[in-house]
Amino acid sequence: MATDHPRDSFLQRLSDGARIRGRYARMLPEDRTPTDGEIDQACNAIVAYMRSRRVSNKHLSRELGDGFAPSTISQVLSGKYEGDRVGKLRAMLTHIQHQCGAEDVPWPSHLVETEAVKYMVRSIDAVHRLRAIGVIAAPAGFGKTTVLEAVATKKPGTILVRVLPSNSTPVGLIKLICHAIDQPYRRSTEALLASLDKLRGSKRLMLIDEAHRLRPQALEVVRDFCDAGVAIVLAGAPQLIQMINDTEQGSQFYSRCASVINIGDYISPEGGEGGRATPMITVEDVLRICAADKLTFTGEAQDLLFRIANAPGLGSLRTCQRLVQMVAQVPAARTRPITEADLWKALREIKGATYNRMSRDVVARSRQRIKFA
Repeated sequence: MATDHPRDSFLQRLSDGARIRGRYARMLPEDRTPTDGEIDQACNAIVAYMRSRRVSNKHLSRELGDGFAPSTISQVLSGKYEGDRVGKLRAMLTHIQHQCGAEDVPWPSHLVETEAVKYMVRSIDAVHRLRAIGVIAAPAGFGKTTVLEAVATKKPGTILVRVLPSNSTPVGLIKLICHAIDQPYRRSTEALLASLDKLRGSKRLMLIDEAHRLRPQALEVVRDFCDAGVAIVLAGAPQLIQMINDTEQGSQFYSRCASVINIGDYISPEGGEGGRATPMITVEDVLRICAADKLTFTGEAQDLLFRIANAPGLGSLRTCQRLVQMVAQVPAARTRPITEADLWKALREIKGATYNRMSRDVVARSRQRIKFA
């Protein structure tokens, strides 16, 4: 459901930056030799871009790859490069245009910047820069799939695959990746080698949703793509953390992980009942995501939505959305505040009596752990 982000929101700041769109790729004409003035203008634009983003020659060198050592970039921009300076400048401008093009794509309006979303987006960005493996584990309903889909839209060239029980094996994963990159599949070994060759050095990002379904042997395929320079993010249920923990066997996989986020660590702290958890989703987040600004809730009802959203095993925001949709269908909801009793009644109708009783126990425990915010 639609919601507006504040002007200075986290996601908005990620989309801010150079606002001169499209002109980078057109700075140096290809149908004739660029003039000295056009070359100087291109160099000034690249320098301005790097300053505005705080991008160093070393950082840009890593992004551009072979043929663009930091010293080469410095010589090209200063006019001291003795090789094909115009060709180098065109490659740099094309890269910058590609980076800016991603910023032109807006974040989906239904992606509210909860703390959980912030953690996930930051992790994905860091993993992409480092070209390593990232792991995002969270209970159902915290927006993992929504975040992956949004990032795939924002980052052109991103490979997004979703693991199903039927393709959780190494061969199944290779087939998924081949399909995503338009690589013909024949035999698994040939397809893997061809896919690795196609993606090697491409700096593309691979997002694997429902990764907890992968068989242990399939993680070796993930490792192969990481070694080829592909940044990979695995997202799935909490058991994903145990799957990747191979430190006792020599840490062939875990050592390649630049970021491992377990949302459950924040909502279920080590301190147990006496500890204080960090709410990954605030009351305001819940109301915006559920489009509940059109309805009125009592304080107890808001508190209940907050508990459900932050309690592992209750479906998180997904359950909150369904509850609000259920109570919104009652005509009286438009004329009086929605109460906690209304929500419990809706939960019983949606999930059944057994789930309702279990939810009451979970919510009662969360009141001891999470401060109502």
